[in-house]
Amino acid sequence: MKKYERKILSSPSELVTEGEFNFGSFDEAFHKVNMLDVNRLFHLPLARILKKLRLKEWQAFQLGNQRFFMLLAVYNAKSLAINQLIIFDRKTGKKYRYAKITPFWKAKIANSLFKTHSYFHSSAFRIDINNDLKNNEIKIHVTANMANLPNLDLQLTAHHGQIKPSVVCVPFGKNRAMYSHKALMSMHGTMSLDEEEISFETASSFAILDDHKGYYPFTMKYDWLTGVGYDSDNKLIGFNLTDNQSIDSERFNENNFWQSSGNITLPPVTFERPNGVENEWIISDKYERVRIHFFPESMETVQINAGLIRSDYYGPFGRIEGYFIDNEENKIELNQFYGMAEKKMIRT
Repeated sequence: MKKYERKILSSPSELVTEGEFNFGSFDEAFHKVNMLDVNRLFHLPLARILKKLRLKEWQAFQLGNQRFFMLLAVYNAKSLAINQLIIFDRKTGKKYRYAKITPFWKAKIANSLFKTHSYFHSSAFRIDINNDLKNNEIKIHVTANMANLPNLDLQLTAHHGQIKPSVVCVPFGKNRAMYSHKALMSMHGTMSLDEEEISFETASSFAILDDHKGYYPFTMKYDWLTGVGYDSDNKLIGFNLTDNQSIDSERFNENNFWQSSGNITLPPVTFERPNGVENEWIISDKYERVRIHFFPESMETVQINAGLIRSDYYGPFGRIEGYFIDNEENKIELNQFYGMAEKKMIRT
């Protein structure tokens, strides 16, 4: 069995230095995610405003415990913004979807994770994400009073830094890149759904951060799966797997297994769905170190075909089985793992 190794670099303070992206995989957060400072993009010098309009960006989280799995996202495609909180109650099978699709300028995404604020505000739905990595905290507050949904008040604090994040800058072309800071965290807080009060305890609750910006091609596409669970010592563990538009996925990808004893970089993977997106997904690699089976239980879809703008999106939540093998030939079994996946194609 072949080993797979991807070098982890020390993080410079800025993502872009003297107009050039710092490509690679890194061990800490960038203090400045200065995507707009890149000198050349698409082989032409572009005005800053045009670069901003081509930049896809979002701050998102997977959140929950044994009962609840949630997706929170402020997503800005620059053609529109999707602001949403989806709550799936695994115990009852109920799903609550709080969402507003708005003009892109109404969603604000921070340019770093140090003393910054990502947010969306409307009269009936508010999302506030306060990033404070200097103190290893991210505070989330979501309120909603929307028709046909329970009144919502969600207040959470995620604890960054207990497990090393996965921070990458992946090339899509000459000086064209995708940046991602993903981190597995414990969290605590409360949620009220009408009269029901739910507590999230640190020892049994999780958050996965996805801070993301990218100069994607005109047609953006990728497959993705993330999952979370606990090891035999009841320590939080999880993973991220993506098959995207990297021009060299052997050296530049964001595949990672998170654990407190030290993270494992994972090789490029492929996604198969022999019976369609609503049935089993199989994720594997040529090094025979990844073998994952994902079983959708709740599906989100966005299907748009409006000329130049098109969306073919599937985002299921579901159960995960399988294993990873590290370079020391240790087999890591995934017991009672849960997560979400995406099959995404967006043209905008």
